[in-house]
Amino acid sequence: MPVSRAFIAIRVPAALGELSDAMRPLWPAQGVRWVRPENLHLTLRFLGAAEDAQIAVLRPGLTAVAVRHEAFTDTVERSGCFPNRRRPKVIWAGVADEDGRWGALQRDVEEVVCAAGWEPEERAFRPHVTLGRVRAAVRLPRSKWSGELPRLPVPVEAVELIESILKPTGAEYQTLHRAVLTP
Repeated sequence: MPVSRAFIAIRVPAALGELSDAMRPLWPAQGVRWVRPENLHLTLRFLGAAEDAQIAVLRPGLTAVAVRHEAFTDTVERSGCFPNRRRPKVIWAGVADEDGRWGALQRDVEEVVCAAGWEPEERAFRPHVTLGRVRAAVRLPRSKWSGELPRLPVPVEAVELIESILKPTGAEYQTLHRAVLTP
């Protein structure tokens, strides 16, 4: 049976690539693999490798989730590193989530995913956009990076089921299903 590597996410505007451009000079030239602007997204649930039939089962559930949630706009307002700044592996930009809409949306997506047979996610949900992945043994440069970012809008209009196709030039994302939130 065909197998896909997939995740469920909110696509964010490619304009957020400006954040990567602003941070790029703060890191060693080859120290970070930056996410291409067209691939920027906020992951609600990583699925991993799964049979296409199992992934297809998610479509009606995601559509039902989208109908229960209104579209909204949030803002990117801070940045940081996972697991921390001393041992960075991922450079991220975080959204405000002041009213808890991200958390509510993610919980509903998680319910659909678990009902379709995936194990529950053990890590706490922290809404963020991955800007880059730090190569081994690279340290956060001593700089004036404060973690604060210009407040950029993030429109949240649809939940997407996305296939990640790994290529030598980097991952390419293909939307398998798009469930539009209530206007």
